[in-house]
Amino acid sequence: MRVKYILFDMGGVLFTNGTKDIAEFISIAYRIPVESVEARMKTFAPGLRLGKINLKSYWSLTFPDIKIDADKISGKWLGSYRIQTGLMEAAKRLSSTHAIGIQSTNFKERFEYPDAKYGLTNLFKHIFLSYNTYC
Repeated sequence: MRVKYILFDMGGVLFTNGTKDIAEFISIAYRIPVESVEARMKTFAPGLRLGKINLKSYWSLTFPDIKIDADKISGKWLGSYRIQTGLMEAAKRLSSTHAIGIQSTNFKERFEYPDAKYGLTNLFKHIFLSYNTYC
């Protein structure tokens, strides 16, 4: 059997789970149990991932009872993805002999930030993003 196509997932595979990192940061900064932060973040995540709300709205909906610095938290969240070096190197090697793609159920900015840093759109020929496909 010949492999014709290889698909990579972004969060937790090609990159570390940055959402976990930002939840821990918010927990410490605002003295909220991390489980509560994670639960709150999941509540409005579908709207953000589908492009129905923007980041500023997401934070105000997620933490209506806290004066959260949306720009600061957003910047930390966008920058929280850390590349899994070995997998990125494997993707680069495989791209010369296979069609490779990447998929993510993340929101637009959460793809654009690492794309600018790592050149994802140059490496991956097929890109499936929830805010583009609405699923």
